[in-house]
Amino acid sequence: MKKRALLIGIDTYQVLNPLRYARADAEAVGEALVRLCGFTERDITLMTCGASGALCAFSNLIEDALDDLAAEEGLDLAVFGFWGHGFRPDPKTQYLCGLEAAPQRLARDSVHLDLVRAKLAQAAAKDTLLILDSCQNRPMRRVRQTGGEALAPGSQ
Repeated sequence: MKKRALLIGIDTYQVLNPLRYARADAEAVGEALVRLCGFTERDITLMTCGASGALCAFSNLIEDALDDLAAEEGLDLAVFGFWGHGFRPDPKTQYLCGLEAAPQRLARDSVHLDLVRAKLAQAAAKDTLLILDSCQNRPMRRVRQTGGEALAPGSQ
Protein backbone atom coordinates (compact mmCIF):
# COMPACT_ATOMS: atom_id res chain seq x y z
CA MET A 1 0.00 0.00 0.00
CA LYS A 2 1.51 3.34 -1.08
CA LYS A 3 0.99 6.12 1.48
CA ARG A 4 2.15 9.72 1.75
CA ALA A 5 1.56 12.39 4.38
CA LEU A 6 2.28 16.10 4.38
CA LEU A 7 2.10 17.45 7.94
CA ILE A 8 2.63 21.11 8.84
CA GLY A 9 2.92 22.46 12.38
CA ILE A 10 3.63 26.12 13.10
CA ASP A 11 3.53 27.52 16.59
CA THR A 12 6.26 30.16 16.42
CA TYR A 13 5.45 32.56 13.60
CA GLN A 14 7.81 35.30 12.47
CA VAL A 15 5.20 38.03 13.04
CA LEU A 16 1.88 36.49 14.10
CA ASN A 17 0.92 35.52 17.61
CA PRO A 18 2.62 32.32 18.79
CA LEU A 19 0.55 29.22 19.37
CA ARG A 20 0.97 26.36 21.78
CA TYR A 21 1.43 22.77 20.68
CA ALA A 22 0.86 23.15 16.90
CA ARG A 23 4.31 21.82 16.06
CA ALA A 24 4.12 19.12 18.72
CA ASP A 25 0.70 18.02 17.42
CA ALA A 26 2.00 17.65 13.85
CA GLU A 27 5.00 15.69 15.11
CA ALA A 28 2.75 13.45 17.24
CA VAL A 29 0.46 12.68 14.31
CA GLY A 30 3.51 11.77 12.22
CA GLU A 31 4.72 9.43 14.96
CA ALA A 32 1.24 7.87 15.22
CA LEU A 33 1.11 7.30 11.45
CA VAL A 34 4.39 5.39 11.69
CA ARG A 35 3.54 3.48 14.86
CA LEU A 36 -0.11 2.67 14.15
CA CYS A 37 -0.84 3.07 10.44
CA GLY A 38 2.03 1.43 8.59
CA PHE A 39 3.73 4.62 7.36
CA THR A 40 7.50 4.78 7.21
CA GLU A 41 9.36 7.96 8.08
CA ARG A 42 10.15 8.35 4.36
CA ASP A 43 6.39 8.44 3.64
CA ILE A 44 5.97 11.57 5.76
CA THR A 45 6.98 15.14 4.99
CA LEU A 46 6.97 17.14 8.21
CA MET A 47 7.21 20.90 7.80
CA THR A 48 7.54 23.05 10.92
CA CYS A 49 8.58 26.43 12.21
CA GLY A 50 11.78 24.85 13.54
CA ALA A 51 12.86 23.08 10.38
CA SER A 52 15.39 24.39 7.90
CA GLY A 53 15.68 24.33 4.14
CA ALA A 54 12.79 22.86 2.16
CA LEU A 55 11.06 21.65 5.33
CA CYS A 56 10.64 25.12 6.82
CA ALA A 57 6.92 25.96 6.78
CA PHE A 58 7.00 29.01 4.50
CA SER A 59 3.95 29.27 2.24
CA ASN A 60 5.86 28.83 -1.02
CA LEU A 61 7.58 25.72 0.35
CA ILE A 62 4.24 24.30 1.51
CA GLU A 63 2.94 24.83 -2.02
CA ASP A 64 6.03 23.08 -3.42
CA ALA A 65 5.41 20.12 -1.09
CA LEU A 66 1.77 20.03 -2.25
CA ASP A 67 3.03 19.91 -5.86
CA ASP A 68 5.25 16.95 -4.94
CA LEU A 69 2.32 15.18 -3.29
CA ALA A 70 0.09 15.85 -6.32
CA ALA A 71 2.75 14.35 -8.61
CA GLU A 72 2.76 11.02 -6.74
CA GLU A 73 1.30 8.19 -8.78
CA GLY A 74 -0.54 5.17 -7.51
CA LEU A 75 -1.26 6.49 -4.03
CA ASP A 76 -3.58 4.46 -1.87
CA LEU A 77 -3.66 7.05 0.93
CA ALA A 78 -2.79 10.77 1.00
CA VAL A 79 -2.83 12.66 4.29
CA PHE A 80 -2.58 16.43 4.64
CA GLY A 81 -2.49 17.94 8.11
CA PHE A 82 -2.12 21.57 9.17
CA TRP A 83 -1.77 22.92 12.71
CA GLY A 84 -1.37 26.69 12.90
CA HIS A 85 -3.07 30.00 12.20
CA GLY A 86 -5.72 30.31 9.53
CA PHE A 87 -8.04 33.05 8.47
CA ARG A 88 -11.29 33.41 6.60
CA PRO A 89 -11.80 36.83 4.99
CA ASP A 90 -15.28 35.79 3.86
CA PRO A 91 -17.49 32.71 4.29
CA LYS A 92 -16.28 31.09 1.05
CA THR A 93 -12.54 31.75 1.36
CA GLN A 94 -10.14 30.10 3.78
CA TYR A 95 -6.37 30.37 4.12
CA LEU A 96 -3.69 28.54 6.11
CA CYS A 97 -0.98 30.93 7.33
CA GLY A 98 2.60 30.17 6.43
CA LEU A 99 5.46 30.89 8.81
CA GLU A 100 6.07 34.33 7.27
CA ALA A 101 2.44 35.53 7.34
CA ALA A 102 2.00 39.11 8.50
CA PRO A 103 -1.23 41.04 9.17
CA GLN A 104 -0.89 43.37 6.20
CA ARG A 105 -0.28 40.52 3.73
CA LEU A 106 -2.15 37.50 5.09
CA ALA A 107 -3.51 36.32 1.74
CA ARG A 108 -0.12 36.62 0.02
CA ASP A 109 1.75 34.77 2.77
CA SER A 110 -0.79 31.99 3.18
CA VAL A 111 -1.95 28.90 1.34
CA HIS A 112 -5.48 28.99 -0.02
CA LEU A 113 -7.44 25.95 1.15
CA ASP A 114 -8.85 25.55 -2.37
CA LEU A 115 -5.27 24.97 -3.57
CA VAL A 116 -4.78 22.27 -0.92
CA ARG A 117 -7.99 20.55 -1.99
CA ALA A 118 -7.06 20.80 -5.69
CA LYS A 119 -3.61 19.29 -5.12
CA LEU A 120 -5.08 16.47 -3.04
CA ALA A 121 -7.58 15.76 -5.82
CA GLN A 122 -4.77 15.84 -8.38
CA ALA A 123 -2.89 13.21 -6.36
CA ALA A 124 -5.88 10.94 -7.07
CA ALA A 125 -5.26 8.74 -4.05
CA LYS A 126 -7.82 6.03 -3.37
CA ASP A 127 -8.38 7.61 0.05
CA THR A 128 -7.56 11.10 1.31
CA LEU A 129 -7.50 12.46 4.84
CA LEU A 130 -7.51 16.23 5.47
CA ILE A 131 -6.76 17.34 9.03
CA LEU A 132 -7.10 21.04 9.88
CA ASP A 133 -6.47 22.45 13.33
CA SER A 134 -6.48 26.17 12.72
CA CYS A 135 -8.72 28.80 14.15
CA GLN A 136 -10.23 31.06 11.54
CA ASN A 137 -10.16 34.30 13.49
CA ARG A 138 -7.64 37.06 13.10
CA PRO A 139 -4.21 35.79 14.14
CA MET A 140 -3.29 39.02 15.90
CA ARG A 141 -4.74 40.99 18.80
CA ARG A 142 -6.62 44.25 18.92
CA VAL A 143 -4.99 47.21 20.60
CA ARG A 144 -6.58 50.51 21.49
CA GLN A 145 -5.58 53.61 19.61
CA THR A 146 -6.93 57.09 19.85
CA GLY A 147 -10.08 57.21 17.77
CA GLY A 148 -10.60 53.45 17.37
CA GLU A 149 -9.02 50.04 17.30
CA ALA A 150 -6.17 48.75 15.24
CA LEU A 151 -4.74 45.29 14.75
CA ALA A 152 -1.41 44.58 16.34
CA PRO A 153 0.76 41.82 14.87
CA GLY A 154 2.18 39.06 16.96
CA SER A 155 -0.42 38.54 19.65
CA GLN A 156 -4.05 37.67 20.24
